Amino acid sequence: MANLNDVAAYVLQHFRNQSISTMKLQKLCYIAQGWSLALRRRRLFDAHFEAWRNGPVAPGLYANHRGKYSVSSWPWGDHKAIELDERIVLDAVLANYEALTGPQLSALTHKPGTPWSLTRAEAGVLDGEACQVEISESLIAEHYSNALEATPRDR
Repeated sequence: MANLNDVAAYVLQHFRNQSISTMKLQKLCYIAQGWSLALRRRRLFDAHFEAWRNGPVAPGLYANHRGKYSVSSWPWGDHKAIELDERIVLDAVLANYEALTGPQLSALTHKPGTPWSLTRAEAGVLDGEACQVEISESLIAEHYSNALEATPRDR
């Protein structure tokens, strides 16, 4: 299993070490975890996400980029440590979401019925309020599995 810092390094290497917002990095890692749970029935990495104000955030990732708006490299991880089956998931996520900005990705996670919105609602957190409640991995898996089932397939 990859670790979160290796995944972040892989994402940034995909962008050829051009700066991307830390919001975009967080959301791409979250979405990749969700699709891994749906497609492979297992985590991409061992880390949790919390239902922060601007969407899901992995506190371990945040600790490394705290105070930065954007990043272009990730010295805490090794993009070469990602295994083939993990790369397949990451490459698919990046192909489908790379053109979106951090705020656009955040908006996807804020839709009604998403794990982020359900977690905040269950905790009684209002829009705009701070929150550090952990988003259940089972909610993330269910959300992305439902999205997978709703995806049209070529016949």
